Amino acid sequence: MDIYNYIIDGIPIAVSSTTYDNRRFWNDHQQKRLQYRLSLQQQHNAPPLVCPITLKFLFYFPIKQNKKLQGCPYSISPTIDSLIVYMERVCTGILFRKGVTISTLYAKKLYDAHPRTELTMSTL
Repeated sequence: MDIYNYIIDGIPIAVSSTTYDNRRFWNDHQQKRLQYRLSLQQQHNAPPLVCPITLKFLFYFPIKQNKKLQGCPYSISPTIDSLIVYMERVCTGILFRKGVTISTLYAKKLYDAHPRTELTMSTL
């Protein structure tokens, strides 16, 4: 089993979502997506995997006021599934060839003084 670790600095981004009145909750920034992809390409530096994989996402959001929140679960928007979908789109073609290679998935949202997305990918 091979294990790969990646870190993308900055507040985690979610895929665009709309409300019932067509207002956007989150914006799928193309420039940020390109930055994420470039960061992963520099860190991976290998062809995309085609074998079954496990992905583990840790999404760290900034602490605004209460420093006691360090490491505590982050339970406000964006939703965890929209964060996962965004990262799957960013990773496809760089870390793995297609999303169907993902066999196991783990994700968690936390507070941290240093906002970032940590990704661990392992082959099965």
